Amino acid sequence: MRPTRILLGSVGVVTLAACSVASSGGPSAGAGTEPPSQAVAGTPVATGDAPVDARLESISLTHLSAEAKEALTLCVRAGETDLVSGMAQLASAREVPRYAWFFGKPPELETDAPAWVVQFDGDVGTRSGTLHDPTCVVIDGVRTLFGTGGATRLDGRIEPRSELAKAPELALPPLMP
Repeated sequence: MRPTRILLGSVGVVTLAACSVASSGGPSAGAGTEPPSQAVAGTPVATGDAPVDARLESISLTHLSAEAKEALTLCVRAGETDLVSGMAQLASAREVPRYAWFFGKPPELETDAPAWVVQFDGDVGTRSGTLHDPTCVVIDGVRTLFGTGGATRLDGRIEPRSELAKAPELALPPLMP
């Protein structure tokens, strides 16, 4: 079993080491939402407020490289691919905060190693509660799940996205069929 970390961005970046993403229920939001816009001929289009980075290669579920398949296997549970709003490989993990709601400098991203990034649009259950619109990052085969959209704890306590979080500058290309 590979190590897993879950990070929350509400009060600070908190690491809950060795928490696997296991849930007794399916997704509670995100299903039935409209799919994100797609870039045409390399032209960035808006998904949310940030334009899609046309320099990044779109990932297709039917034509996955071995590395992309491993990243999806580490980040996405069966039946949750419809929650993936974007996916790409970045040349350096240091670039990840440009594509999601982050604040500060998470130590896991302080490396020049390539990073696979999978963004969710919806709720993802974990052992400690539900993460809203999280971002999963895989570096050297190690997955870290960041609570970039806030969380709801098992006791019902809601932890909103940090007011210190910086909006993404760019969006990842949508996951293609």
